[in-house]
Amino acid sequence: MGHLFVTFVMLSIRFGIAKMRNDTELLSKYSAIDVPDTYAAMKTFTQNPELKQSVSKEMRGLDARLDLFMYNTQDDPDRLNGVKHRTDKKPFV
Repeated sequence: MGHLFVTFVMLSIRFGIAKMRNDTELLSKYSAIDVPDTYAAMKTFTQNPELKQSVSKEMRGLDARLDLFMYNTQDDPDRLNGVKHRTDKKPFV
């Protein structure tokens, strides 16, 4: 009985990933298995008492395109699409 529950959960997650890919038009670039594999590719570096992680450009790009914002800010999808934001903080007159 537990096997059926695990299969159901796995299919639910896979369907959710497929829906996100469809909504963001990434069907031709990533498969439903490639998305979790890309997120699993994070590199971890350990130095004496510190633990550091490195997030690749591919992972940041996928994260921004899927609108998950786990490793990005809200401005990163705009940056990927070439939208420029005002950098000066002067008020409009």
